[in-house]
Amino acid sequence: MKLEEIGEILAGGWGDKILLGVAVGLLEESTPEGCYEWIRDNRPLLEGVSDEDWASYKEIAQNVTIDLTADSIIAELKKHRLDLLGVILNHPEGRNWLDRQVAEIKKRLGIK
Repeated sequence: MKLEEIGEILAGGWGDKILLGVAVGLLEESTPEGCYEWIRDNRPLLEGVSDEDWASYKEIAQNVTIDLTADSIIAELKKHRLDLLGVILNHPEGRNWLDRQVAEIKKRLGIK
């Protein structure tokens, strides 16, 4: 998907759903073992996103209301990936890791 298309979707009021879809989509590409390693190693979920892309996404997100939460990610995983949800909720640092991922996404986008 092109950056302009993402901007149009965000501006159209779909920001929450798009960010939720991106976060859950990245998690869904992982195995439970991979998810465990992300948490264990405290690796960022979006480590592959370039600084240039973040800058573009931040510019797009400036005029959009976005309310991404760890709870919304958990609710989505509950529907589709109970195995990954189990890893996150059963790892001693799993929920904290997920909270940090959401906080980092919001920080990078300049949203609260």
